[in-house]
Amino acid sequence: PVADTFYKMTNVQAANSVMYVDENNGLKHKSGEFSDGSEVFQFVPTTGGYYLYNVARGTYLSTAKGHGAGQNYSEEASVENATVLAISSFNDGTVPQVSLTPAEGATLHADTNYGTVVGWNASSNSKSAWYVSEVSAAEVKHTLTVSAARWSSLVLGFNATIPSGVTVYVV
Repeated sequence: PVADTFYKMTNVQAANSVMYVDENNGLKHKSGEFSDGSEVFQFVPTTGGYYLYNVARGTYLSTAKGHGAGQNYSEEASVENATVLAISSFNDGTVPQVSLTPAEGATLHADTNYGTVVGWNASSNSKSAWYVSEVSAAEVKHTLTVSAARWSSLVLGFNATIPSGVTVYVV
């Protein structure tokens, strides 16, 4: 992964599914594309690997609270609660694939029975293989609710176009 580049992750073996995060911060996979840009991720380098940053939601991949290896993953707003991923490359003979493995050693795996992405205690295989494709940042859209006091906060990990009539302050 390249810094400041936007990606989507597709698991071709799991019915051509795209990795995304649902409204409850659960990491899921679903067939097809998403018009709201919720499947756009960035890899943030850190010691020992990468954090997986969901661009549209401004959140980081994390082990779900109360769950360990072999269970669901979710997202957290704070990088301090993020899960570090090791990335292993391999090839099926046609397209380069990656395996995303948290420190617990449970490779992120598309569970075709439940539509979730879980930590799968196995070596790289068809269900734990993700195709990482670069996408344009223009696909990312946000919904921002402004309070009655006319204030709101939004943290973005990338440059954005500000709509007319909106004043932005950088802290």
